Amino acid sequence: MTNISENAAEQRRFDRELGSLMSKVRGRAAARGSLGLAKLQTKFTPFVTIYALAQCTRDLSPLDCSQCVSTAVANFPGFCPHRNGCRALYSSCYVRYEIYPFFFPLAAGSSKAALAASLSIPWLSPRSHLPPLYAVFQ
Repeated sequence: MTNISENAAEQRRFDRELGSLMSKVRGRAAARGSLGLAKLQTKFTPFVTIYALAQCTRDLSPLDCSQCVSTAVANFPGFCPHRNGCRALYSSCYVRYEIYPFFFPLAAGSSKAALAASLSIPWLSPRSHLPPLYAVFQ
């Protein structure tokens, strides 16, 4: 397997792939009816999959959710440049990516509401776009 953090060409390709994936996640989290939650994955290589999740507090409008997720994603290069994973927790949204699965697919017959409730982050306070409380580097 290629070590992403040591190969400059792979880093650039990883960053492009991650940017595309996070753009899709942002759009889905901000979509009406999504309950502010989106999770996607994409194959980077035959052996590496990038997993991404974004969640906004339910009081946010779609535009506010999109802006919060965009801000978090825009800060990934500063928080965790060329890392295999990163998490950003803002007061109104949580965004994470990893190269290992950290979320589970929606089971057949489950409701989106039950899924969102099971993944909700209770310490997110509404409508506040403060700097991140933490970023985790891996």
